[in-house]
Amino acid sequence: MREVLLLMMFMLVFGFGFYVACRLDDLLGEKKVVWRETQPCLKVAVSNLVCVQRVIEAMKMTKQLYPSARWVLFVVPVEAVMERLRCGEADVAILPGQQSAVPLTFSGWQSAALSSDGREPLPQSQSVFWKTEGCQELAQDFVVALCNLK
Repeated sequence: MREVLLLMMFMLVFGFGFYVACRLDDLLGEKKVVWRETQPCLKVAVSNLVCVQRVIEAMKMTKQLYPSARWVLFVVPVEAVMERLRCGEADVAILPGQQSAVPLTFSGWQSAALSSDGREPLPQSQSVFWKTEGCQELAQDFVVALCNLK
């Protein structure tokens, strides 16, 4: 009889602990979703591997201004970069120079030339495109850091 009573008490404590853990998980999950939605996020699409190091350096510089920002870096072929631009999945795109006129057909985009930084020459001219619509201070500060890297 004692074993049955002990087993029932154990099951009751386990069930209560499980209930409390589930409620706590739901509460923390809601807080995490709200926190993620308020953090700025920058999505950068690059078609040339040579530019990746410069992008990472620019991200580090911009991270000082936006310590809570999240970053997504896509290193994909030119066609995939263009698709990400069309779908709105990229905030900043770096494309070869001959592609420079295409993204300007999308409204709300600006472009700038990405020049060589002297340490590692670019194999061909590259252009940087970024959104100007909405709250895109993070994108503009990133592009400034990327184009003025020395």
